[in-house]
Amino acid sequence: LMARIVRAQVLQIKQNDYLLSARSIGTRPGGILLWHVLPNLAGSIVSTATLSIPGVIIAEAFLTYLDIGVEPDTPSWGMMISDARESIFWHPTLIMFPSLAITILALAFTFVGDGLRDALDPRQET
Repeated sequence: LMARIVRAQVLQIKQNDYLLSARSIGTRPGGILLWHVLPNLAGSIVSTATLSIPGVIIAEAFLTYLDIGVEPDTPSWGMMISDARESIFWHPTLIMFPSLAITILALAFTFVGDGLRDALDPRQET
């Protein structure tokens, strides 16, 4: 996913007139990459990476819940939920708190990624 997003951004940036101007005054390709292409890519790379973290957190918890994730000795919210599934009717908080922690962490990374995308997008109108 990240490679496709970066490739699409590079193809879009490559069409801009300021790159043609930079080439016409003799700027080397490394300079064009460093000073024109990478700063325009930074926002999409950071926001995409930040927005993909909640999916990884939820996938790890789900796989650990199914006992195909991390080792049984390793602390994990998915392992806590898996261990407490037999006592859900007697102690529902044993499942509620790890599930709430996963939800809050995933939402926090989603909001941070959304804020970074808004802050780092060079094409955003103010």
